[in-house]
Amino acid sequence: MPTNNTRYTVNGADDPQALGARDWNEEWKQLQEIRRKNDKSEYWNKRSKDFDRPDSVSPYVRELLERAALEAGDVVLDMGCGTGSVALPLARAGHRVIAADFSEGMIAEAQRRFEAAGADSIETHVLAWEDNWDAFGIGAKSVDVIIASRSLAVYDLAAAIDKMNRTARKRCIATMSCGQSPRMDARILAACGLENVHGRDYQYAWNILTNKGYRVDCSFIYSERKDTFESLEAGFENFKRMIDDLAHLYPAEQIEEAYEKLRVWLEENSVENEEAGQMDSKGYPQGALRLREPRVIPWAYLEWSV
Repeated sequence: MPTNNTRYTVNGADDPQALGARDWNEEWKQLQEIRRKNDKSEYWNKRSKDFDRPDSVSPYVRELLERAALEAGDVVLDMGCGTGSVALPLARAGHRVIAADFSEGMIAEAQRRFEAAGADSIETHVLAWEDNWDAFGIGAKSVDVIIASRSLAVYDLAAAIDKMNRTARKRCIATMSCGQSPRMDARILAACGLENVHGRDYQYAWNILTNKGYRVDCSFIYSERKDTFESLEAGFENFKRMIDDLAHLYPAEQIEEAYEKLRVWLEENSVENEEAGQMDSKGYPQGALRLREPRVIPWAYLEWSV
């Protein structure tokens, strides 16, 4: 959140109350206009086969569910469920779970994994934030708790939050970016001479909810990410996507310079991976090289009662 000594200008005048007067959702929409364009179902369909493995609970999911502290019998909507990394442990804990995602590929993979784990009772839907949830049987106050784990990458954030508040009987939970994510790392981009425009998403949600009169509890989950790759060239191909996502914001010459700086950064920050060949958290063999220091991804955990 902004520090206490931050000042805002409204209509040309200094106003300490401006935080409550600003249209945070409109500012959010403007931010979405300059962000990457592949938050579409086709993109996530392609990623579904190598996405999170719900059959092994990651430290991130474990901490998320510990903080959620659901009550026995709670019915949960896992909105933006991906391949089911949150939905599966919820079902194993005895909750009735509705798992929904706008990607057909993610839902198909989730369904396959649920059935393989013997959790075929989980209700699944191909469902977007913008859809009419009532048409899918997910109406007003139809679930106890909604969890949106890293899935509020929507154009109209206020509308998505309103839909969560309408649908939940008890609580809403969301985890959101704090300015750094697995696919956009401010430290690496700074080394390449670029600025991360994927800002602190949770601040927008916090401000929108606060202006609506909700009291939001916020804490942070820190997820360590070990990036490995077979060669420096493979590492370059992996991390260059961060630069590619910003290419439309910078001159072509600066993007080319950023690529060269990335190669230099990788040479300076890559070391031999002592666990090469062992399985990573997604069940794939680790590469011969790793980053000298694992990347630490912070996620804001937001929770509010409805």
